[in-house]
Amino acid sequence: MTEFLSWNTHEDSQVTEGIINKWIAAYEQPNTFNWAIEVIEVGEVIGNITVVQYEKENSACEIGYCIGSKFWNKGIATEALQMVIDFLFSEIGVNRIFAKYDVLNPASGEVMKKCNMVYEGALRDEDFKNNLFCTLGIYSILKREWQQSK
Repeated sequence: MTEFLSWNTHEDSQVTEGIINKWIAAYEQPNTFNWAIEVIEVGEVIGNITVVQYEKENSACEIGYCIGSKFWNKGIATEALQMVIDFLFSEIGVNRIFAKYDVLNPASGEVMKKCNMVYEGALRDEDFKNNLFCTLGIYSILKREWQQSK
């Protein structure tokens, strides 16, 4: 699942455990948002969706998400992203939500588009992974656009 993400595959379960412990500790800070994505029928966690960056002074946040490849193209990421967008606008009151994706993974951009996010452009050589630079596309949605779509 990490082929198109900004972080590498975990080498072992200790790395995963360490990250989960960091996430739990982060909840002591306000404005920490990180959810597991679970398929109820399967009964297992298949990914996560999180607020990667929260800019309180700008009333904006960046969302990142990932799910296991065997669950791609089933609408699961779209459903999760839409729920988080709804939560951040209605409960937290942010004004702008944005998300980035590796342009070599256009399906991730399609998820954003399905959630009424607007394509803003490409950030050339924005990320560096596996000794390669990669270009990231960016989508965003404003609270007034979200309200109009409801």
